[in-house]
Amino acid sequence: MLFVGVISVYYNYDIDAQRGWIRETKGKVDVWGKKPEYITAEYKTSDGKTNTSMLIHSHWWGVARHIHYVFEMLAAWMWSFPCLLKSPVGYIYIFQLTCILMHRIFRDETKCKLKYGKYYEKYCKLVPYRLIPGIF
Repeated sequence: MLFVGVISVYYNYDIDAQRGWIRETKGKVDVWGKKPEYITAEYKTSDGKTNTSMLIHSHWWGVARHIHYVFEMLAAWMWSFPCLLKSPVGYIYIFQLTCILMHRIFRDETKCKLKYGKYYEKYCKLVPYRLIPGIF
């Protein structure tokens, strides 16, 4: 459990760091031996200015749109398992975290659809799964 928990924390960090490296270098970095693939999405700010953002659809971010939440929840399960089924109190954290992250997925996707429009639709076609590839 400790090993899986630590690996899950590492992957969660690695996924977020990967997005940071790609954005910092404007896609001019090799990740897993390949250049990242992304959509340059335009959007308007509240003051009417046009900005761009990168919607990454390769590497970790091509597996699922919120793949980092899988590892965050897996780590939480590893911290909860030691209580076995002796008390439901030990599972409050994973239940709460799962509810928060599931709500965040839908909230963020609604925000992104409004912000990026057609660019986000294209991104969703390239990365069809929200959380778990092949399932959801």
